[in-house]
Amino acid sequence: MQRSWNYFDGKQDILRKVATDTGKPCSKVVVNYCYNIVKNYLGYMTGKPITYSNEGFDEVIDILNYNDVTTEDAELLKTALVYGLAYEVCYIDEESKIRFRLFDSKECIPIYDNSLNGDLLYVVRFYKEDLVNEQNDNYIVEVYGPSDIKYYRSGSTFSSFVPIDFQSHFFDQCPVTVFALNEEEDSIFKQVMSLQDAYNELISGSVDDFDAFADAYLVLKGAIAESDELESMKRNRVLMIDQDADAFYLTKDINNTQIEYLLNTTNDQIYKIANCPDFTDEKFMAQSGVAIRYKLVGFENQAAAIENNMHKALQRRIELIAGILSLTNEEQQ
Repeated sequence: MQRSWNYFDGKQDILRKVATDTGKPCSKVVVNYCYNIVKNYLGYMTGKPITYSNEGFDEVIDILNYNDVTTEDAELLKTALVYGLAYEVCYIDEESKIRFRLFDSKECIPIYDNSLNGDLLYVVRFYKEDLVNEQNDNYIVEVYGPSDIKYYRSGSTFSSFVPIDFQSHFFDQCPVTVFALNEEEDSIFKQVMSLQDAYNELISGSVDDFDAFADAYLVLKGAIAESDELESMKRNRVLMIDQDADAFYLTKDINNTQIEYLLNTTNDQIYKIANCPDFTDEKFMAQSGVAIRYKLVGFENQAAAIENNMHKALQRRIELIAGILSLTNEEQQ
């Protein structure tokens, strides 16, 4: 999950590139396809906000609006697109309002039963107790169960747990919603990460070749010059050589056509495997409506599958909210 976030954030493997020769250029160029793919799916699916029917459920709609549900839905989907899993907890705040907020997916472990339904029993959340003091290696571990939340303190090895707090809740089930992007629980760009690396290598290598060309060795053939004479030539930008001598730069041939072919092929494969059209491609935008619709089939099918999984997560969120509302309504009666 950390690697997935790094690739989305642009901290990709090419940044750890090391030159075999310290005297050679070592460019580290990132063309972030992973970010673009996530943003394309996110914009397509939540550019028009998700709507909720309020027929007889005004209280639920009020709670959704109180939690700024439009922003929360977009963040929920974005998190799932990046990590493959998103976790959202429902809770009661200090003003007795029902709230829901995202957890960091890297800090959560879901626990299911072994029945055919695979019901969610617990979610374990762990995070550093003190992010400021690096010498403090302790972690806080929270266990969200069907009736309570248990809090523990543990070391970095998680070999022992010391209970520190206990809170009951009234959701009558684990108050955490798990949104799995797909059956494999993979990020939307996992299958193209190797192609992402290949593209970065290709374009970084091209920049290295250009830098090497611009900083090529000057060959003086049939001429002898002292170091101070070379410095004077370099400073005055004048070469003084004998009549039979020659001067030229030592460069290697660069096959620009092959490099361009590899870059274009890699670009096309990335979007093809990700089932995501390249909206910046002039050829794509110049096609007819029918042709564009055909090109979007894979993209729409993928988005529809994600939408189905997200629909389940949103239903569970509303189920948790409705469970608390049923208790408060009974008390009022």
